[in-house]
Amino acid sequence: MTRSNLATQFGQVAQFASFQFTNADLTAAATTQTITLLANPASSGSPNFTLPQGSFILYTRVKHSVAFSGGGLTSMKIRVGKTGGATNFFAPDFDVFQAVADGTLGEFVNTQGMGQLSAVTVTVTFTSDAGHNVSVATAGTVNVDIFYVPVSTPTFIGAYGSGQVL
Repeated sequence: MTRSNLATQFGQVAQFASFQFTNADLTAAATTQTITLLANPASSGSPNFTLPQGSFILYTRVKHSVAFSGGGLTSMKIRVGKTGGATNFFAPDFDVFQAVADGTLGEFVNTQGMGQLSAVTVTVTFTSDAGHNVSVATAGTVNVDIFYVPVSTPTFIGAYGSGQVL
């Protein structure tokens, strides 16, 4: 048996990132819009929020502070997933059309793992009621918070035998 310790950002083990979306982010002329999370959403041309291979998400929270509404909408839901995988992999549908309250939030512990060992890019998918494009929303603010552990040495030779995870 060989034991190998994998580095997790030396000194910054677990991290917590928050991503805020408003109705202004919804530009699709369709009932569904998937947005890739960015490392720095406020900055134009930001890189995607991609977790390095071997990393994992522990917890996802969805909390809205302004209900989505406007343009004849009767419902709006979001879910958190990953590129190349299920759009609801980390968080199932959460109703952002409902009234805002302190206890109205979605909290999801990631018990199914990451579903892959390669790098993961996180996505948020907005879906409106049938017949309305997501872009017609005139109000709404929601935060998606992700608690994760980025692994910085997933290719250590002793850990997987071949020197590569993939």
